[in-house]
Amino acid sequence: MRQEPEARARQAEIGRALEAIRALRRRAGTMTTDEPLAAKHEGRSG
Repeated sequence: MRQEPEARARQAEIGRALEAIRALRRRAGTMTTDEPLAAKHEGRSG
């Protein structure tokens, strides 16, 4: 199947975005279940 240049460019953009997300996940490491909840509630009063 022949792809149009725009489709190939879009696929390349998607590939770069996915790789950026994977790199961010590698740098960030893992979180415990409580960490996202603590971050959500951080700064709230009461």
